[in-house]
Order: sequence, then C-alpha cells, then structure tokens
Amino acid sequence: MAVCVAADLLRSKKLKITERREIVLSLILSAERPMSAKDLHEAATEKGNIDLVTVYRVVSLLLEKGLIREITGDSGTSFYEKACEHNPVHPHFHCCKCGKVYCLEPLTFEEGLILGRVGKGFHISSVSLDIKGVCEKCASLQ
Repeated sequence: MAVCVAADLLRSKKLKITERREIVLSLILSAERPMSAKDLHEAATEKGNIDLVTVYRVVSLLLEKGLIREITGDSGTSFYEKACEHNPVHPHFHCCKCGKVYCLEPLTFEEGLILGRVGKGFHISSVSLDIKGVCEKCASLQ
C-alpha cells in the first residue's frame, strides 16, 4: 500500500509542521493496522520525547483536519488510521481476545449499496461496518 508524506499532508491543511505532529502522523501513515493512542505513544517515544497528552492533542488536531479516521473498539478504546487517497473507507475486524483492530478489504460499490437500504425517509450520514471475532494469532493460541 502506498504511503503519503506526513509533512506534505500537514502542509496541505495549512498546519504548522512540528516534529511531534510529523512523528505521530508518520506513524499512522505507515501503520499496517489502526493504532491506539497508547500504541502511538509507545512508538513515538522511540523517535523522540513525546508524552501521552501531546499524542492526544496531535490526534485531535489530525481528526479535526480530516487527515486520520477514528475507529472505536469494544472497550471504548479509539484506534486511528490514515484518511488519505491510499486508504479508502473500509470495514474493520475487532478481535475479542487481544483487542486489536484489523482493516478488511473495502466493499465493492454493489456491496456498499446494500448497506444503504434503510427505508424511506431515512437520511444516512455515515456507515460503519465492524466485524467481531477472534484473530488468526489468538485462534492459534487456543
């Protein structure tokens, strides 16, 4: 999967490019699956001195500017993924054992139309498709 450049995305939203913003956004852009704030903090700490409050502040700004998307896990934990041309909206798999969230393949246009059939008089503002179960790694430990 192709990856956008953090500095270019920040610049496109007319945001000041700071080291911390660039680190957090780069981590999200290069991640194979959505990351929690805790995951981001742990990874960011290896690249520089970033506290958890700063991670939350940066994530909030990136959400506000539409550079990332938020996925809420079963326990209420939020996970974050890139919201760029390389990552179209797609369903997610939530593992009930380890709590990780995995990206699934985007739906085809025809599959997406099925989700839009809610009845006359309803106006859809967003659709979220989350599948829950046990991931391959946790299933192998049983």
